Amino acid sequence: MSRQIQIRRGTTTEHASFTGAIGEVTMDTDKKTIFVHDGETVGGIQLARADEIPTQTTIPETYDFVIESGGTNASWYRKYKSGWIEQGGYINNLTTSVVNVYFSKEMASADFTITLSGYINNTSGAIVYLRSAGTTTRIDLKANTGTVDRAYWKVEGWAL
Repeated sequence: MSRQIQIRRGTTTEHASFTGAIGEVTMDTDKKTIFVHDGETVGGIQLARADEIPTQTTIPETYDFVIESGGTNASWYRKYKSGWIEQGGYINNLTTSVVNVYFSKEMASADFTITLSGYINNTSGAIVYLRSAGTTTRIDLKANTGTVDRAYWKVEGWAL
């Protein structure tokens, strides 16, 4: 003979003021759904019914998302489905000598946005200069005076 198991159950109103024990499962008799409790959340955490889960299996064409990424701590990139790319990194001990910073991925043109910042003795505000407007594969950086402990760079635009 089979055994029948019943769990605690109540209406939506009753659930709204109930905090179940850690790991307790209850049923909302109005919504016909199950809640899992953590001992803290009033009402518990509702689990989705199969008829509440969207059936859409493809991402809409208007959505943009990362399709490729990579790099290291010192240089990284993110390429999006639309062709947009963000890439950046840092250089330690940047001086007044020009440093060529090569991109992980080539840009479609030299028409991209550049963001620069730097730190001296863990204080922001160091001046980092862009020596030239850049090419599709690199930018050239240098410090205004002295040494910048760490210079951060980021470019955004369209990928090749």
